[in-house]
Amino acid sequence: MEKLELLLEHWKPREVLIDTRLCKADDFRFVRDAASDTAFSGVVMVEMTNI
Repeated sequence: MEKLELLLEHWKPREVLIDTRLCKADDFRFVRDAASDTAFSGVVMVEMTNI
């Protein structure tokens, strides 16, 4: 997840699909932080489990 955060800082996508099973180990910190980060205000975040 840390590498994904670095990638997103430089890539600036409009949509991000996250398998939440990858976030479970850190208590979904990435999803929670991204939801409150103004840099992600124009990004559609789709979180799914058991795709």
